[in-house]
Amino acid sequence: MGESFLLEPNAREEMLLKHDKPYDKSVYRAWVLVTQVSINLLVPICLMTLLGCFLDEKLGTVFITVILFLIGAVAGGQNAYKLIMQSLKDEETVDGSTDGSEQDKRPACKPKKTSGWVQSDPQAVEGAKHPDGFVE
Repeated sequence: MGESFLLEPNAREEMLLKHDKPYDKSVYRAWVLVTQVSINLLVPICLMTLLGCFLDEKLGTVFITVILFLIGAVAGGQNAYKLIMQSLKDEETVDGSTDGSEQDKRPACKPKKTSGWVQSDPQAVEGAKHPDGFVE
């Protein structure tokens, strides 16, 4: 690191430009996902624990906090799971990768609709009745 200051100004800029990485959205997506998962876990747990402490103090009990903490943990875990699954599904559509399931074998775009019904094969549709009752 200290040697970069010993270089001439132009040589130092060239060295810095060589080490610049292209803009990579996946790093930012990962940080956003980690932040969202953390928030989705912490908020329900904290809110339910605070509610439990409040109720325990008002009612003079000691077990409501534990019960509400567990409910908050389950709710937060469920939220985090849904968020991660949605993120993985979105990542598959962005990357174009598939896991081989039937759902992923669908075409990327919907077939062109004509007259309110899908026309996939012109020969198969020729002479077919339109939903309104007339032949195309």
